[in-house]
Amino acid sequence: MPGTLFVELQTPHGVLLEGASEGVEMRTNDGIIEIRPGQDSQLSLVSTTEITLRMGGKVLRYALKNAAAGLREGRLTILAETARPLVELDVVEEWEPS
Repeated sequence: MPGTLFVELQTPHGVLLEGASEGVEMRTNDGIIEIRPGQDSQLSLVSTTEITLRMGGKVLRYALKNAAAGLREGRLTILAETARPLVELDVVEEWEPS
């Protein structure tokens, strides 16, 4: 569907999270990467330590260990050794990535 970003978060134990996202922020060793639906980026695998997602009216944050992410054709795939939820908040105001 145009205007959506499909996100999949996987660990060795299986798929932890998947679905449409309104936006993603990834903390990497080199800084923060923001990804929005409709971006034409071809992000290759990048090491990431934390991810923040806006999905279905919620903001979800995960701490990641030994994780890599790649973006292709509107699909963001994150592969992580472990993914630990940090926070889940109801979105009351417009989401503003840090």
